[in-house]
Amino acid sequence: MRPIDWGEPQTAGHRARQSVCLSIWREDAAGAARLSAARMAIDVDQGFAIAFVVLTCLFLLAVMVRCAKLIIDPYSAIPTSTWEEEQIN
Repeated sequence: MRPIDWGEPQTAGHRARQSVCLSIWREDAAGAARLSAARMAIDVDQGFAIAFVVLTCLFLLAVMVRCAKLIIDPYSAIPTSTWEEEQIN
C-alpha cells in the first residue's frame, strides 16, 4: 500500500480501498488487544501458586544470607553474656 499523496485527487475506488485497509487495521488492533489481555489473565489458583513460589524464594534467599553470615563469623551469633571465663585456681 502506497502512502496517500494529498496533492492528487482521490477517486471513489481509492477511498474504498483506504476504508477497507483502515477497517482491517482496526480489526487487527482489536484482535491483538484481546490476545494480549488473554495472555495477561491469571486465575486465582495460579495467582496463589505464583505468590507462594515468590515468597518461598524470598525465604530461601533470607536463609542463605543468614547461613553465609554464620559461616563467615560464627562467634558473632553467640551473645557475649553467655561466655564463661576460665577459673584460675
